[in-house]
Amino acid sequence: LLNILEPDVVEKHSLDSLCNRLHQTFNKLEYFKVGTALVTLLQQPDLLPRPTQKIAAITFLYDMYKTEPVSLNPFAPVFIHLLNSGDAFDSGDTRFPKLPVLKTSEKQFLTQLIGGQGKEFTKKSAAVVCKADPSTVPQVDLTGVQLALAERQSEL
Repeated sequence: LLNILEPDVVEKHSLDSLCNRLHQTFNKLEYFKVGTALVTLLQQPDLLPRPTQKIAAITFLYDMYKTEPVSLNPFAPVFIHLLNSGDAFDSGDTRFPKLPVLKTSEKQFLTQLIGGQGKEFTKKSAAVVCKADPSTVPQVDLTGVQLALAERQSEL
């Protein structure tokens, strides 16, 4: 996993290419363990020091479960926490206390990804995504995703 998240690798390859490497390295039965490791890496800024590595890790969390609705992704609460970090919004979720605060361009990318609009972005490298101008990215309404997630959590 760390070889795929190596700074030079992440900056030179498209996110799609990195996801393909992830899928070749790990099978579907290992995805939850890989995802848990990715969340742990995201919580330790010294382990993923570059923004490009954060973007790749977040993309992996999404990509491993992209065939299912986002609300069924076991890491959906991480996405919501990341999108709301730094805001006055308090998710009340204490499971992810040390997740990084995302920059505007990173939040825009994550919004596009979980809103189902991220296909064009994943063709680019994480370096290009990090340098993207947030004002040129169309807004995506995530209300439906947040409602589905809240509904799913209330069923648990």
